[in-house]
Amino acid sequence: MEQGFIDILNKIIIEQGKDVLLNTSKCKAFLADYTMNEYKKECRLFLLAFEAGVHKAIETTNDLTLCKKQQIKNLHENYSLSEKAAADIVDTLVFVLRGDVSKSITMALPLSDVNKIKQPIIQMSKSMPKKGSIIFFGGYDWLVLEVQNDKALILSERIIEFRAYNKKLTNVKWETCTLRSYLNAEFYNRFTHHDRSQILETNVIYSNKNMRYGHIGNPTKDMIFLLSIEEAVKYFGDSGQLKKGPIAVWHLNDQYNSERIANDVNGKPSRWWLRSPPSYGTSIIDFVAYVGSSGSLNIDLQNIFVENFGVRPAFWLSL
Repeated sequence: MEQGFIDILNKIIIEQGKDVLLNTSKCKAFLADYTMNEYKKECRLFLLAFEAGVHKAIETTNDLTLCKKQQIKNLHENYSLSEKAAADIVDTLVFVLRGDVSKSITMALPLSDVNKIKQPIIQMSKSMPKKGSIIFFGGYDWLVLEVQNDKALILSERIIEFRAYNKKLTNVKWETCTLRSYLNAEFYNRFTHHDRSQILETNVIYSNKNMRYGHIGNPTKDMIFLLSIEEAVKYFGDSGQLKKGPIAVWHLNDQYNSERIANDVNGKPSRWWLRSPPSYGTSIIDFVAYVGSSGSLNIDLQNIFVENFGVRPAFWLSL
């Protein structure tokens, strides 16, 4: 199902309690209220599953794996849904009702990617995260990059959407780009009030260490940001190529490529933005660094207004 619809289900649980999703009439009313008549297809299928009793079976079972198979078969054979659509609904219900995806895959995670999970996805309330683990927060899955005492730096496990670094071709820096504005306003406000209270304001600094191009720009205070070139090297693996000198390195194509690969919601590897822009010693600063679909770290840059590049937000989370 659409990630936006899953986000709405999680929001209903947070604000109204899980019992709402176990009562057909209440669930129908809250779905209409929270979706504002969007996601009509998803709501119809979701309520069909309620009619079939899928929600009650999932909530009470002691064997989720067997229950999933039975309920998918039920929806397929008795309600004329395709096996894919049936699995879609059942997985979503397992995800929002039980929060257990170690044995079942959410709709934001295609079945072809099941073997790529580094560790079972955990709920924030059940376990303290560790570096390299995947946690669920605010409707998305996040990769834990670093843990410091009572906070963790997390990066979206997947590309959440495709968006230009800046809407116009113009001289721009991280501090002035439209993507930064979007992440710290519209995207940030998608989270509930409780979730926003856990996102920490971060001093995002510029550094020209080991860079091909020196940065021009001021430090910023952000709730949500993109990784820099240096941070991508620090957290995904340092082969030492960047240390050979700024003139020698146009891009990093090393043994850590596989660690930097990110898929979109359809499971397709795609390019994703970094926040590091260059300076050529002139006024031309309409390019920005990125990670390629093969995982190479490209410092030879890409035009900022291209819209088919992925976004992987990052932020420090209070634990």
